[in-house]
Amino acid sequence: MRKSFKRPTMRQDLMRYCGLMTALLLFLNINNIQAQNFCGYIDPTIGSEGHGNVFIGPSCPFGMVKPGPDNNKDMNSGFDPDTAKAIYGFSQVHVSGTGGGPKYGNISIMPFAKQFKQIEQTSLWTEDQAKAGYYAVTLRNGNIRVEITTSPKVAFYRYQFRDQGPKGLKIDLGKFLGEEATPDAREAQQFVGSEVELVSESEIRGYSRIRGGWNNGTAYTVYFYAIVDKTASSYGTWKADNLYPGVGSQSDSGEKTGIWLQFDKKPTTIQVKIGISFVSTLKAKENIQTEMPHWNFNQVLAETRARWDSLIDRIDIGKSAPKEQLIQFYT
Repeated sequence: MRKSFKRPTMRQDLMRYCGLMTALLLFLNINNIQAQNFCGYIDPTIGSEGHGNVFIGPSCPFGMVKPGPDNNKDMNSGFDPDTAKAIYGFSQVHVSGTGGGPKYGNISIMPFAKQFKQIEQTSLWTEDQAKAGYYAVTLRNGNIRVEITTSPKVAFYRYQFRDQGPKGLKIDLGKFLGEEATPDAREAQQFVGSEVELVSESEIRGYSRIRGGWNNGTAYTVYFYAIVDKTASSYGTWKADNLYPGVGSQSDSGEKTGIWLQFDKKPTTIQVKIGISFVSTLKAKENIQTEMPHWNFNQVLAETRARWDSLIDRIDIGKSAPKEQLIQFYT
């Protein structure tokens, strides 16, 4: 006897539709999770040795800020993997892999673990780690762990001071790559001017104006605005070689300037956000407010890596490829 066909009810249709949609969303989510693994194959250290001049610090796809370590003013990227060469700061703007004369290396920030009595603060280093959107290194002087991530126009620093004692930060606007003793040396950068101002015990603004370098050209200005998540217990500035404790600003008179902040013994972790602009310090501050209104380092890192994933997962060469080829291709 032939069975009669019974049409599914609207409720059954809805349940079946929901089931299919759930399966589809689960499938898409699984593939999205897999896609997020692509940037794990990126190795920023490839090309950084010798005169490869590849920048190893964090950046966003097509991002403007590129913060990273500087230990060799003759390197276009500012960084030499030789651990015998001390890091003198972490600047906010770099080029990568261009060769030729150095360029940028502006707005240099450096943590230190002692009382500030001289402008130069350098440290040998160890345990560096570079991956997409992230760079970390340990400074031996004071045993300071430096971590960096970034949004398109804002650098985010997290400093862990592992030893007891004074803690400090300095921002040096006279540091830049490719400085030569001979004026107008070919493809060398020359200092034009700088200015710095302590807006509050946790906010600083200013600029660095440089000309020349790899692509020569007229003077350019990198404006910055920095916000620290701790309040300084003391501060000072400098102009040329003269220190001015307790003085919070130095105007542009064609000489190199900078600023230092000193903190008490209590904070072990200090975070700093540095926004940059080629327009004004106000625009640099706006970039912080727009791109990084919080203090969640891991959130910024996750967002940056997601940006890389959304770009490079357009091509999947297959998980069956040898790991060395995956690293080579996605890097």
